[in-house]
Amino acid sequence: MIFPYLDAGTTALRPIDPLDGAAVHRFLSGHGLADAVSRDVLTELWASSPGEVVAQFEVVPRDGGPPAGLSGLQRLDLNGGHVQAGVFVDPAAGAETGAAAAALTVNYAFSSWSVRKVYVWTVEQAVGELSEVSGIVRREATLREFVYDGGELRDLNIFAVYREAWQSAGPDLLQRLSRPRTPC
Repeated sequence: MIFPYLDAGTTALRPIDPLDGAAVHRFLSGHGLADAVSRDVLTELWASSPGEVVAQFEVVPRDGGPPAGLSGLQRLDLNGGHVQAGVFVDPAAGAETGAAAAALTVNYAFSSWSVRKVYVWTVEQAVGELSEVSGIVRREATLREFVYDGGELRDLNIFAVYREAWQSAGPDLLQRLSRPRTPC
């Protein structure tokens, strides 16, 4: 059984009311996190209506402090067995924060709904946040020059995490991310 954890290591997810893509960008900008993802990308890839968002979270340090980003789940299709995840974390927050936010968001999806896969749509070439677990993320498709971003057309890469892969590797990833770091 997969448990819906909302914290791992130094990172926690705090539930918030659903936001559409433009509101997500305003939230990120309002917290000094506009570099996490561009407005063009958010308005293209994130829900155009808060009604499409089934869960949304602030990514925050467990010990308090300002948000490091947002994550969420949208476009749940129980008949098709999938949901789409989005994780927008300030690069300055560090790779571990991004990895924990992505892992917790994917884990939340599998623990909350009977879906067979969680999609991640991104203009990036990889889902770096989940690269910690080899083979857990599969590239499903690339749509060439699909997203207009700041004057240029960028490819949309669609990745998926399958339930079977998550069940075998996800709990170990969450446990590793939850271990206290020891100074070198």
